[in-house]
Amino acid sequence: MTESEKPLVIAIIPARGGSKGVPRKNVKDLSGKPLIAYTIEVAKAVSLIDYVVVSTEDPEIAEISKSFGAFVPFLRPKDLAQDDSNLSHVMDHMHYGLKERISFTQRYVLIAMFVTSPFRNVDTIHGLVEKSILGFNVKTAKKINKTGWYYSMDNHDNRLCPLNGAGSHMNAGDRGFYRSYGSFLSCTWNYPEKSPLYHHIIENPIELIDIDNYKDFFLAQEVIHNQMYDFGLSPI
Repeated sequence: MTESEKPLVIAIIPARGGSKGVPRKNVKDLSGKPLIAYTIEVAKAVSLIDYVVVSTEDPEIAEISKSFGAFVPFLRPKDLAQDDSNLSHVMDHMHYGLKERISFTQRYVLIAMFVTSPFRNVDTIHGLVEKSILGFNVKTAKKINKTGWYYSMDNHDNRLCPLNGAGSHMNAGDRGFYRSYGSFLSCTWNYPEKSPLYHHIIENPIELIDIDNYKDFFLAQEVIHNQMYDFGLSPI
C-alpha cells in the first residue's frame, strides 16, 4: 500500500469531566502528568495515526489535551457527557463534526482509546492500527473466569455470544471466556467488503489496569514509579 492509498486513521479519546470513583480523574496527576497524557502520547507516537482527537465537554480537559499535542476541534455537548451517555453517540458526534473540518479519504479508520487504560505499548498499538488498515474491525479483550454468569463477547445486535464463535480469530477448541476491554477499538469505513472482527487478547496484567477508583490509581502510580512498564516511547 502506497502512502497515497493509505486510509485516514483517526484516534478519538473520549474524556468527560465528570467521574465518581476518582473526581476529575482524566486530568488528575499520575506520577508527574495528567492521566489523559498517557493515552495521547502513545497515540501520537504511532506513525500510522493521522489525527489524535479528544472528545470532551470540559474546557480544562480540552486545554490540557492540546498542551500534550491532541486536536480538540470543538467541545462535546453536556448531554453527551453523562454517566449513561452512549459511546456510539459520542463517537458519531466527533466523527461527523470532523468531516466538516478536515479532508477524509474515501476509506478511513476510526479508533476509540479510553483514558482509563493508560498502559499501552506503542509497537502493539501500531500493529493493531496496521490490522485495522487491512480491513479488520479490531477489539481488545481480556480473559475472565467463568462463573454462574455466561460471560462472552457482544455482537452487533447487543446480544452475548462466545468469543470463539463466528467472526473471531480464536480457534474453535478454545474454551476460554473473554470480555471486551477498552484499550483499543477500531472501525473501518467504506471498505469494499464487510470488515471481519479481530480480537487482540491482552494478557499482560499491567496493561489490564483499568482506573475506576483510587485503588486502581495508586496501583498505576506504583507501576510507573517503579518503572515496571515500557510504553515504547522514544526518549525525548
